[in-house]
Amino acid sequence: MLEKTLQEQYGEMERYSVPLVEVVEEAVAKFNVSTNSVINFGCATGLTSFLLSANFEKVVGIDFCGRFLDTAMKIQKGKVVEYGSRQVAKLPSQSQPSRVQFQQLTWVPNELEGFDVVVFESVERLSEPRGWLYKLWEVVLPGGLLVFSSSHSSWNPSHTLSFVGQWFSLKKTTTINGRSVSVWKLKEVKCE
Repeated sequence: MLEKTLQEQYGEMERYSVPLVEVVEEAVAKFNVSTNSVINFGCATGLTSFLLSANFEKVVGIDFCGRFLDTAMKIQKGKVVEYGSRQVAKLPSQSQPSRVQFQQLTWVPNELEGFDVVVFESVERLSEPRGWLYKLWEVVLPGGLLVFSSSHSSWNPSHTLSFVGQWFSLKKTTTINGRSVSVWKLKEVKCE
């Protein structure tokens, strides 16, 4: 699984990770969202997190797989990580690795809050996605964004709506290399 993920992320970055980050950057500009902080759930071996570091001051990459995170941290430190037939996973040239912090989590704890943007990738890898999705509104700052991506057809925007629609409104949908990508904006909370 590690080899496959490295190939998908670093060997084919132009097919998915780069366009995904472009969707994030366009949404941030369109909705005038701060670039102080972003959290990347499902970061795997870190490529999306590294790409996000070019424009965000603080990037937190989260995954439940320790082996993926160990690999991401090796890449972050500039160590040689080979995969496939002698291919090497390298930091993207525009990345700012010192802005990236990786954490291993099995669910979204109460302490994670205060992010301008949440990028949620590969929900299909989780055994219990509801526990992650129901807390996202607490993680995002007012006016912030959720960018949701999945390669599994059942995680289309209308299905995702049933989990996050109470707190987020759908702003954009697109497809990147067979993955459904949707952009959601945190709804205004009105106190009465």
